[in-house]
Amino acid sequence: GTLLRMSSSYHPQTDGQTEVMNRTVEQYLRAFVHDKPSHWVRFLPWVELHYNTSVHSASGITPYQATFGKVPITIPSYTQGGSIVDACDLVLSSREEILTVLKRNLAKAQKRMKDTADKHRREVEFKVNDWVYVKLQPYRQSSLSREKFHKLSKRYYGPFLIVERIGKVAYKLSLPPHSKIDNVFHCSLLKLHEGSPPTIIDQLPPFSIEHHPVISPLAIIGSELRNIDGKEVRFVLVQWQGLPTEDTTWEKWDELRSDYDLEDKVDLEEESIDMDT
Repeated sequence: GTLLRMSSSYHPQTDGQTEVMNRTVEQYLRAFVHDKPSHWVRFLPWVELHYNTSVHSASGITPYQATFGKVPITIPSYTQGGSIVDACDLVLSSREEILTVLKRNLAKAQKRMKDTADKHRREVEFKVNDWVYVKLQPYRQSSLSREKFHKLSKRYYGPFLIVERIGKVAYKLSLPPHSKIDNVFHCSLLKLHEGSPPTIIDQLPPFSIEHHPVISPLAIIGSELRNIDGKEVRFVLVQWQGLPTEDTTWEKWDELRSDYDLEDKVDLEEESIDMDT
């Protein structure tokens, strides 16, 4: 059968054990080969050994111990010259050098990953019946066929009431009945509402594409020609419906006119054009 895992929009997290294992093995190999990436096949057995004999935080034991029911045998360290057989001494010395390099590089890689993750980590936790704001990324009507509308800043909507906690990092919100977006959000997209419960709640946009609100132009408040690759291209300054004035953006006029069917609605000679007229 299939085991369903609850996740959240924008920041999905489910039972990605295989993905996590592959990512870990890749990190091991990267640390192992270092400046000799073409030698990665040679180091696979060592990576496998290190992975299977390392204690995993979820189980508290090593994969080897979970599989065979006993503690894995550790490789004893070797001191060069410990064998009177020259060939054996070379093999064991080479192995000891590889293991030393591996442990050093793995320690560096783990510290680097931890430092990078800590820079962006925001420890936050909410409770049922808390009021929170939701961060959403508005999208243009035709953004899926081109690029995402990155120029628009992310905006918080709400606040909305938390009705359920989903897993450790996601929450289900009580959204307006007309909302067409998923009501489960990762905690990184939420911000706590301070003070008493609100009397007026900011409404979500009525339409959506892949759980993102869709916006449309409200007015054109400026126009100019720009030289791009030796050609003059008309740009217009657009005020977007439902967004604050600081989110006005310069858009290519030809693309905007095509996306929103503005052929007969806009006269660029005007100082300001209201799209609703």
